[in-house]
Amino acid sequence: MGSCNGLLCIHEKPSIGEQSRFHLWNPSTRISKKLPQISNCGYVTAVGFGWVESSDEYKVFVSFGNLDYDTRQTKSVCKVYSSKTKSWKTIEHCAYLYSCGVAGIFAGGKLYWKNEHEKVITFLDIKSEVFGRIEIPLGQEKEVIRVWVMKEEAWKRVATFANLVELLQPAPLVVGPKGEILVNFGSILLVYEILVNFGSILLVYDRQDNVFRCPMVNFLYSPRVYVESLVSPEDV
Repeated sequence: MGSCNGLLCIHEKPSIGEQSRFHLWNPSTRISKKLPQISNCGYVTAVGFGWVESSDEYKVFVSFGNLDYDTRQTKSVCKVYSSKTKSWKTIEHCAYLYSCGVAGIFAGGKLYWKNEHEKVITFLDIKSEVFGRIEIPLGQEKEVIRVWVMKEEAWKRVATFANLVELLQPAPLVVGPKGEILVNFGSILLVYEILVNFGSILLVYDRQDNVFRCPMVNFLYSPRVYVESLVSPEDV
């Protein structure tokens, strides 16, 4: 689901009739903690994991969707786990999360999801637990990748480069100290109208030379950014 301060939040997908389970794990210390069970409210539409600095509080966010077969509309339920109360609670749902994918990106005290059907970014302020939306600036370029960095609660575009192959799904992961950008290219192939995932390829984009370098690292699944720490899940 994401990482924060050296902790990973992992979703254990339930079997039919079982409840969703979430775990906090520190790969550096190999210590893990199982969070309290949460009743199933449908299928998971969005998740996120972050930290409130002012109160030293970790929060896990989960959005569930449930299709009402009578009205053909999806009903959403949003739950938040707090390390302070050691429990889950229901918060006001957000109707824009159903198409945002699964894992939110944590930055500056907020969780961000990109809406695939609208040119907006949905965010959740994990301290106030209030949702908001950001319009995505549209440029004149087509079939390009734009990289944005948040600094002092403002977004700044740092790079724009062309997509390499139409069937690749690029996702910038990290901007290095010298401005290099680590990009995850998830490769897919259309076979008999079925999308097949062939894993991910990491490339490093050099903004000064406008070239890509391949570190020859392949993954079966999409990689996540992780920074080591000694924070114990048992204290969360």
